[in-house]
Amino acid sequence: SIDDAIATARKDGVKDLLVDIRNNPGGSTDNVETLLSRLSAQECRLVSGITEKINDTSAGGWFAKGKAGELVNVDYDSTVTPAKETKRFPGKVYLLIGPYTYSAGIVMATAVQDCAVGTLVGEPTAGFANQTGQIYFFDLPNTRIRAFAPTRLLFRPSGDRRVGGVQPEHLLTASGAGQEAMVEQARALAVSRR
Repeated sequence: SIDDAIATARKDGVKDLLVDIRNNPGGSTDNVETLLSRLSAQECRLVSGITEKINDTSAGGWFAKGKAGELVNVDYDSTVTPAKETKRFPGKVYLLIGPYTYSAGIVMATAVQDCAVGTLVGEPTAGFANQTGQIYFFDLPNTRIRAFAPTRLLFRPSGDRRVGGVQPEHLLTASGAGQEAMVEQARALAVSRR
């Protein structure tokens, strides 16, 4: 469907693409890689580095990386290669973010921002720009209540390790008119920058 949408946009001569990920809670970074490859003309890394806290599971077996409790740097090549030119969107890209953009949505936002793929508009994310992942499930020792915690910290492509949400280049507000008012503001911004 991404390829169909981009083919239609190319055929219709669309100059500006607004991708709305304000309410994207995340998911697979495979989808991020696919979309980013259709928007970027140059290679872009999704993360600059990963630190993992070793747990009982990751300390054993064939893929043991260290002892439980240790922090290790994970070797991971997250480079996204651009799709061929005929499959990429040729115009300007605007990514609309908000407080409920999270996890893989934030990975997309930081890649678009740090690799200069497009312009972030909207509101800051509530989730941190440096994301966590690789969930580890365990039982609390006294209550046996099932709990989970991330074991990895993923650093944004620029390597900036400051704590805080992703900041858009252009802050937009929904004001009293609702969320669609923000889409209209983003459209007006795109038109004014042509």
